[in-house]
Amino acid sequence: MRIDLHAHSSVSDGTDSPAELVANARSIRQEGFAGFKMKIGKPDLAEDVDRVAAVREAVGPGYPIMV
Repeated sequence: MRIDLHAHSSVSDGTDSPAELVANARSIRQEGFAGFKMKIGKPDLAEDVDRVAAVREAVGPGYPIMV
């Protein structure tokens, strides 16, 4: 039986810059993990939207992003 596992960074406290998130997400995807989990919850919603959008652009439309 095969179970797909979703990778996430448990060391992130949500302060990663968009560039750091993009690098991490690309690395996770290249390693073959089935998805990427990131923390959101910035005081400014637009900042969270920008961070998620940057990761989405980096990993493509079909790759799962968990928030």
